[in-house]
Amino acid sequence: MDKTAIKRARNEIARSWERTCEDNADDPDLRHNFDPRRLPGFHDPFAGGGTIPLEAQRLGLDSLATDLNPVAVLMNKAMVAVPSKFAGRVPVNPRAQQDELPYGQPYRHAQGLAADVRYYGDWLEREGLCKMAHLFPALRITPKMASGRPRLTTDVGKKCTVLAWIWVRTVASPNPAFQHVQVPLATTFVLSRVKHQEAYVQPVIGEDRIDFAVFDGKPPKDSTASTGTKAGRGGRFRCLKSGIIISRSYVVAEAKAGRMGTQLMAIVVQTGSGRVCVPPQLYHEAVAKEAVAKWRPKVAFVPTKYDPSHVGVTRFDQLFPDRQIVALDMLSKLLQPLRSKVAADARCAGLPDDGSESGADAYARAIVLYLGLAISKAAGYWSSACIWDKSRQKIAGVFGIQAVKLTYDYVEANGFSGSVGSLRSMITAIEKVLGRFVCDVPGHAEAADARAQQLTRGRVVSTDPPYYDNIAYAELSDFYYVWLRRALGSEFPALFGTLTTPKSDELVASASRQGGKEAAKQFFEEGMTSAMRRLAEQAHPAYPVTVYYAFKQAETRSREGRVSTGWETFLEGILAAGFQVTGTWPVRTEMATRMVARKANALATSVVLVLRRRSEHAKTIGSKRFVRELKEKLPPIVREMQRRGIAPVDMAQAMIGPGMRVFSKYAQVLHVDGSRVTVGEALGRINKVLDASLRIEGSDLDKYTLWAVQWFESYGFDEGPYERAEVLATAKGISVEGLGKAGILEYGAGKVRLIRIDALPDDWDPSTDSRLTVWEATHHLIRQLQRDGVEGAANLVHKLGPLTEPASALCYRLYDLCDGQWQRQAMLYNTLAESWDAIRDHQVGMFDA
Repeated sequence: MDKTAIKRARNEIARSWERTCEDNADDPDLRHNFDPRRLPGFHDPFAGGGTIPLEAQRLGLDSLATDLNPVAVLMNKAMVAVPSKFAGRVPVNPRAQQDELPYGQPYRHAQGLAADVRYYGDWLEREGLCKMAHLFPALRITPKMASGRPRLTTDVGKKCTVLAWIWVRTVASPNPAFQHVQVPLATTFVLSRVKHQEAYVQPVIGEDRIDFAVFDGKPPKDSTASTGTKAGRGGRFRCLKSGIIISRSYVVAEAKAGRMGTQLMAIVVQTGSGRVCVPPQLYHEAVAKEAVAKWRPKVAFVPTKYDPSHVGVTRFDQLFPDRQIVALDMLSKLLQPLRSKVAADARCAGLPDDGSESGADAYARAIVLYLGLAISKAAGYWSSACIWDKSRQKIAGVFGIQAVKLTYDYVEANGFSGSVGSLRSMITAIEKVLGRFVCDVPGHAEAADARAQQLTRGRVVSTDPPYYDNIAYAELSDFYYVWLRRALGSEFPALFGTLTTPKSDELVASASRQGGKEAAKQFFEEGMTSAMRRLAEQAHPAYPVTVYYAFKQAETRSREGRVSTGWETFLEGILAAGFQVTGTWPVRTEMATRMVARKANALATSVVLVLRRRSEHAKTIGSKRFVRELKEKLPPIVREMQRRGIAPVDMAQAMIGPGMRVFSKYAQVLHVDGSRVTVGEALGRINKVLDASLRIEGSDLDKYTLWAVQWFESYGFDEGPYERAEVLATAKGISVEGLGKAGILEYGAGKVRLIRIDALPDDWDPSTDSRLTVWEATHHLIRQLQRDGVEGAANLVHKLGPLTEPASALCYRLYDLCDGQWQRQAMLYNTLAESWDAIRDHQVGMFDA
């Protein structure tokens, strides 16, 4: 956390508030909203995971987080509400009164709370292990295991902690002669791809059983270890016993009939030389299968993206091995005696026993809340939907993607190993986060429906609402809800009154819930309109409402055949609520390296919509006037954005703000026939004006560059016919030979090609070039930026003089022409455009020096 940046931001917010109060001091109708002694409160009505309310609180605003989803509300209580109630408090645990304090004195913010989470988390882990140690046995390394495996030699005879058990699902062989044999449905036999720690499984086929051996190193080149027993695509496998193909339909039928089994394939242990995979042990397999769960979360599991019936899962309890259900249930039960212990310690430490929100009982409830969240988080690593990450030798949690995806081979964590996926790792993560919170101002979290809430009341609003039909929030939350309800239901009965999370009122477009795509679209649009209307009516009058929006577009088609997107539907709801869009800001918000981005078209940019309430006296105009106003106002804004270095990739989204500002300030924009211009039609008009603004007029470019732009539009940097180049050149009064001398193209053997950036001459000097062109200037700038960075590009800009601005504009035009077909080239134009501000700043520094 950059404390200096936070302090500067808080100071700027305070100055802004002082100026705003001064500007509105004479307005009797608004005076109650402007108290210079107290900053306005903040509200996020779609709080979700709580990032925005938490950041608002860190910036010094009294923060309110509301959501309909009980899991989200609980998280916000833990992040925003509870820490501020106990900020600066000394830990209550007995050890903290005697030992050296981990954070030093005095305790700041939630550091005392964090210390108690660690202390009582230790107690929970010890008690849990004491009651369940027999279910999670250690493994003794035998001479047979270590034979031929140097990494195990020094551990022979020692008991090693098991980190994970790797299982594979099985079915009876479909061959009638071998139906007594359970055959593995393994998607891979590779256990580790870590350099110098590679390992793999080798099946050992016996008369009545298939066992597994484990070997170090990479599998043999002719081995099918990487594919396991898969037989191509479509969910087919090969029977190791008979060699015949096992069809997907056979597998699914066996699973639904309850005949799918599991078999231990390998065990991962912690040794003196690190993590090592060893062969399965019958004792460990028996211990796991003998575990009996007396209580089970027998709640129907609703698939969100992947149908789990292929492994026989229809309920939540079937997502977990019995051993893990026993562990999760036992830890949940231990929270009640733990609560009594914390409350007693809190009273001894001087907290009042008066039932107040800052008393001993409330403090005990807070500690139980964090440890309950740790238990539910552990469930994400103790499910049979978890896989073994072979590249990093650790357990990968359930939600690598926004769905529960069940595989045929899975990993079972040792929740008491202290490693990744253990209870200790969950508690440590919560403790570390709590210790870094800044909570010197109040925070609040409540359950509320954004469509009907009356809680905003003069607060500043920034929110990240649901994304149409992109994510099934409630269904995904159920995975944690069933365990949170078991652990914390008695502490927060208002949040856990139902078996699963409420779904009927959730503001997403779900065709399965609302009876079809058109009904779902209507539900979402009406709901978003209601939610936004609440904000328009209640939000602080001096500040805009900012709304984040980021997801890949999905088209829907109405009964009338009109195609629209979730983006259009979202904007329609905002405008119908009485808001005017005054700006759109592209913001880099997503980690390009997050797991969902590794193999998917994940977004790296969010759009922030800036909204203000539309005037009550807004007029209705015709579509021709709307277009005329767009043509008048957008081109200067485009040029200003180019000058400021807005990247081409973000230009279209950035221009929606100014364009929609024109559209949304009017009550309605009508066609000649009196019908309303829709948001989709308005966006189309805005994009056409933007495209025209990005096209460079002939007077701005030399004739050689104009030729190159037209050639690039057809061929890019690929070869094209000489005759076509000559015809195009003749029309502009130049020749192919002249273009070659201008350093734009190379030609021969009846072919012409633009000179690639990596083939440009090193000794080019614009001051000595007799045919200096904007095309050359642009591409030499890109090369200079690649080779010598901003400093080199700034030196070249100094030499280019008046060609700099046309070169900047040409970047945008060429990026637009790439149109997804020349991605590498588009990236180069985008990078130069993004760097203009830095290049200009460097130039200023050069002259100042």
